[in-house]
Amino acid sequence: MTRAELEDFILMANFDIGDPLIWGTVAVLGQFPNPPPEIARFIEEELFPDGNPPLPLPTLERLALDAEIREMSGALDPEAEKRESDAAKESLVNLPAGWDERLIAVKSERTCGVTGWCVEVHDLAVSKLAAGGEKELRFVSLLARAKMIAGQTLMERIAALHLPEQERELVRQRWQTLSQIRE
Repeated sequence: MTRAELEDFILMANFDIGDPLIWGTVAVLGQFPNPPPEIARFIEEELFPDGNPPLPLPTLERLALDAEIREMSGALDPEAEKRESDAAKESLVNLPAGWDERLIAVKSERTCGVTGWCVEVHDLAVSKLAAGGEKELRFVSLLARAKMIAGQTLMERIAALHLPEQERELVRQRWQTLSQIRE
């Protein structure tokens, strides 16, 4: 996904949910509109795990039409929406205290005045370290190699996680291991 595609998404998401919150790897585009190629590839792989979409991402008009068709057909499932909302809330649990005050605003002519709020890159990296999966750790390692995150800031954010001390220590150890590997 490119920054332009993120801005298109922000505008479309606004029709359904208001100013959207962007987390996950794509949030990097809020701070770094032109990330290094390895980060851009990682974002694409996460968004399209089976390879790039066979067609370009949908235009705004196509997204609006799809949403209208779903609504008219009654394909909206309140239970599915609740499950998606609950999953979204769970993924925000591993963000450090104050994350909501550090959101990066993405607003441009392309978003027609709508603001998308991207999770700041250090907050995002800490949440990935807390998750601890292979893919998440690879992403943090790529951010570190590209010098998109600073170790001291990460340590401060790890200390601000709403986790028991034992779990925060595990997150610190993951970061220390990653930082030693890249040196």
